[in-house]
Amino acid sequence: MKKQVTCIKAIPYHEILALQEINERLDSWQKMLEILEIFFSEENPPVNKKKIIRDYHACAKIFKAFQKDYGELVGREKVVIQNMNEGKKINDG
Repeated sequence: MKKQVTCIKAIPYHEILALQEINERLDSWQKMLEILEIFFSEENPPVNKKKIIRDYHACAKIFKAFQKDYGELVGREKVVIQNMNEGKKINDG
């Protein structure tokens, strides 16, 4: 009877750390996104037009910063995952 050989991929530690850093940076946006959610879900906003305009522009800047950072992080994460998928296989057995 032939012993079954299991192949596992060798993932370099620096790639694991890079993926962990990307996840931490995405997680750091959680509080800012909660603020945006509160701003845009307010059903009866105050009638103070200057405050509405100021808050809108502040939220727009937050969103643009998030969108830029998110796009960069997703691109980096795809590269890290692709490197992990192409990694060397180690044969047990």
